[in-house]
Amino acid sequence: MTFSLATPPLFAALAPARRVLIAGAGGGFDVYAGLPLALALWELGVEVHLANTSFSELELVGRESWLTEHVVAVTPESSNPDWYFPEGTLARWLAEKDLPSRVYAFPPLGVQTLRAAYRFLIERHDLDAIVLVDGGTDILLRGDENGIGTPVEDLTSVGAVTALDVPIKLVTSLGFGIDAADGVNHVQVLENLAALDREGGYLGALSIPGDSREAVLYRDAVAHAQAATPDRPSIVNGQIAAAISGAFGNVQFTRRTSGSTLFVNPLMAIYFTVDLDKLAARCLYLDRIENTVGRRQVISRIEAFRNEITTRIPRAFPH
Repeated sequence: MTFSLATPPLFAALAPARRVLIAGAGGGFDVYAGLPLALALWELGVEVHLANTSFSELELVGRESWLTEHVVAVTPESSNPDWYFPEGTLARWLAEKDLPSRVYAFPPLGVQTLRAAYRFLIERHDLDAIVLVDGGTDILLRGDENGIGTPVEDLTSVGAVTALDVPIKLVTSLGFGIDAADGVNHVQVLENLAALDREGGYLGALSIPGDSREAVLYRDAVAHAQAATPDRPSIVNGQIAAAISGAFGNVQFTRRTSGSTLFVNPLMAIYFTVDLDKLAARCLYLDRIENTVGRRQVISRIEAFRNEITTRIPRAFPH
C-alpha cells in the first residue's frame, strides 16, 4: 500500500474496513489506549468492537456473560464483585455516552487458546480488521533488547492474531516512554521502528490533538476509571491523558507513583502504528510460545529465551 502525507497511514490502512476489533494487547487498562481510535472510527460510521486481555477475576462474572470458555461479553449490567474490573468500568462509561457498550474480555491465556478466542470474535462479527493496542511500547520489542518490559500478554496477543485470516492486522502503541519504568530503552524502540520502516511495516506516528472530541472523551473516560478504581488507577493512561492535556514533566496523579519521577511529554500522546504480521516476523521468540495454552508456559519460555541470548547494547538518547 502506498501512503500519502495528506491522510494518516493508520486511517488509510483501515479505510477498507467496515467491522473492526480494537483489542488491548497487554491487559489491564490497555483497551483504554484504543479508545481515541475507536471514537474516531465510530464517528466515521465504522462498526467497532472492543476487547481486552483481562486481569480481573473473570470467573466471578455471571455465566450469562460467557460466550465461550475464554470469551466474556462484558456489558454495563455484567455482575462482578471484584473491585478491579476495567472492562466493566469502560462498559458503563460507554453506556453513559450512548456509545456501543459491550467490551469483550479474555482471561490470561497462551497463544493457542487466545487465538481460538479471537477466531470466535472474527466469525461472530465477520471482522475485516484487528488492531492490537498497547499502552506503552514494549509490544514493539523483538526480544534481544537490553530490557523487554512486560511482554507476556502483548506478544501472546501478537502470536495469536498473526496466524488468523483477517485482511487488515495492525499494532498501535500509545504512551511512548512510559515503559522506561520497566527497563525499556526507547532508543532501541526507535531502532526497531526504523527497521520496520525499511521493510514497509511502519505506518507512522499520529498525534492526538488535545482539543479534539476524541481527546476530550478519552480524558473523561480515564478520569471515570480513576474514580472507579481509586486504589489502582492506570499509571499508563493517567500519563497519556496528562500528555494529551499539554502537561509536562513530573506530573503526579496517584500515590502509586510516589517516589518515582515521571516524565510526561507530548511523545506520549502519539500513536505509533505497525503492520502486525511484519512485527511478528521480527520477534525472535514468537516460535517458542506458539504452542502454549496457558500464561505460565509463555512466561517460562520467554525467560528461557532471554537466558540464552546476548542482548543488544543500549544507547542513551543523544539529543
